[in-house]
Amino acid sequence: MCCIAYYMERLKIGFRYSAALFLLEYIFLLFCSTVIFRPTGDTRQYDFHPFWSYNAIQEGREDLLAENIMNVVVFIPVGLILGLLLKDKKAWLISLIIGCGISVTIEALQFFLMRGFSEVDDVMHNTLGCVIGFLMVKGLRLMVK
Repeated sequence: MCCIAYYMERLKIGFRYSAALFLLEYIFLLFCSTVIFRPTGDTRQYDFHPFWSYNAIQEGREDLLAENIMNVVVFIPVGLILGLLLKDKKAWLISLIIGCGISVTIEALQFFLMRGFSEVDDVMHNTLGCVIGFLMVKGLRLMVK
């Protein structure tokens, strides 16, 4: 019985390491697609007014709705993995801070390196996606119990 318990504990540790490595790889891919492999522009493109994209959508720019949805969806895996990794009572807060931190870093790099359009709305949507992913894992755990 002790051997089985030891083996199961080793599997949990291996799973946690694998999940952490997958998270790092996913974050690297996010940075590649949003900053590293984007062409450098001539000027800094930014809008730091919260919810500006919603006003633009009301004015007829439906392409921004799809972009906002994709900004949420692309960060759901980050929240899913964090939900698997974090066991603390304040895990949701840690997940929110990590998701927001990653997004702010991406937007800051886009701004300073002039690669892409830097905006506050992206940070809000990315953070929302991370929290949704985290809550999905926690909800599934509650349903299984």
